[in-house]
Amino acid sequence: DGEIASAPRFAMPTLPGLSKAAVAMALAASLMMSPAPALSADGAAIGKCLLKSCQLELAKCVTNPKCAANLLCIQTCNGRADEAACQIGCGDLFENDVVGEFNACAVSQKSCV
Repeated sequence: DGEIASAPRFAMPTLPGLSKAAVAMALAASLMMSPAPALSADGAAIGKCLLKSCQLELAKCVTNPKCAANLLCIQTCNGRADEAACQIGCGDLFENDVVGEFNACAVSQKSCV
């Protein structure tokens, strides 16, 4: 009916006592996990591709609050009937230059996603 599903809204969590590096590693690890068992291989392949081909962009992304929030938001879309629309909604909510650089590498240049 022409309506676009909105992405879930959430605030970037704060993790007292953890360094940015620890948070970045946790976010990077989350890219390799998927809530649906059927998607596990895809998630692992995406994570491996990102770590191999988009290291700089991934590092910038997980240390940038908007980009990290985008990654977390996209994870909440996995397995939903409106998964693609949800992911687009996440991108719309959290767009900035770092997100653009990460997407250019992961989607356009290296085809990880």
